Amino acid sequence: MPIVLNSNIAPASPITYEFFQQFIESQAQATAAVTASAQQSPSAAGYLGWTAPVWHATSTVSLTSTNISVVAVYVPGGGTTTYLDVNASTVGTVTVADAGLFTLAGVQLAKGLTANLTTNSTAWGAGINTWAWTTPAVLAAGIYYVTLETTSSSAPSLTAAPASAVINFNLPVNQYNNATYSTGTVPSSITPSSLSAAVTAQPWAGIR
Repeated sequence: MPIVLNSNIAPASPITYEFFQQFIESQAQATAAVTASAQQSPSAAGYLGWTAPVWHATSTVSLTSTNISVVAVYVPGGGTTTYLDVNASTVGTVTVADAGLFTLAGVQLAKGLTANLTTNSTAWGAGINTWAWTTPAVLAAGIYYVTLETTSSSAPSLTAAPASAVINFNLPVNQYNNATYSTGTVPSSITPSSLSAAVTAQPWAGIR
């Protein structure tokens, strides 16, 4: 890391021990701030983006059969996404597990169906569930929607960020961090005005 003088610390003439002490302390504080920021970035865990930092995924939420859960994913740096990760804490009795990736305008960019799961032989198997998108998608920095859908007689429970009454505050019209959308599998497109805001626990999803 290059040494950058703190503009608030002007060296005395001649340079004193106290100046060196202040300078070293300022560099240590700057390094700690950079390190903390990097640890909070999705890239530190190998992701392009996620619904919430992994250490905030301390709750669970059950998917309703055929009801599509829609969650916003912030991608700070852009890149090509090939996989989607979601964690199932309770398996349930499931026949279908589908996922999709969309722009905020509702344009489908990628999808992964039950047959595209790479980590479990059954839909929503216990633990990490990874879909390989049928076609990788190139993403610019920005916000995207991930859709999660299941067909089940007993719903799976997913790792999630805790429920929040303020999760959708201060957003543009028809844009949400956590929402539901109609019923079915992976829609060919999403109509943003048909999204319904949700304040329940938000499923954790990470794209990489």
